[in-house]
Amino acid sequence: MNTLLNPARVKPSQPSVNRPVIVLNSWKEISAYIGRSVRTVQRWECDLRLPVRRPHGRSRSAVIAMSDEIDAWLRSAPAAQECRQEKYESESIRNFKELLREHSDLRLQGHQLRANNARLLGEITLKLHDLISQIRNAKKSRLKTAA
Repeated sequence: MNTLLNPARVKPSQPSVNRPVIVLNSWKEISAYIGRSVRTVQRWECDLRLPVRRPHGRSRSAVIAMSDEIDAWLRSAPAAQECRQEKYESESIRNFKELLREHSDLRLQGHQLRANNARLLGEITLKLHDLISQIRNAKKSRLKTAA
């Protein structure tokens, strides 16, 4: 099972009935409680909806979290993360396959354009040689009529 929440690194969650609720007043306290870095905890807030609160609903102010809410989130988050990871991987694979198809189509178009260009260049060369011959013949006939 490949999840972001490694049970060895996260404190074991017990029902909140057995433990008092702790108010965590900063990213540093929240990260220490969970056992992960501050940046990881902040990313989990954005990506995985880690339950934190901000006074007055501001997006960049101090944070507060309740230990019982964190514990509940930790118990439920790994399965949700696996689903998100699978969805992301399948979207990535679909995008990659689509890019491969587009690349293949563009390469084919490039080959066709080069072949068409070579054919047209050959036709132009033949027409140019014909035109040069006609000009020479016209000059010769003009010289004969002038003489």
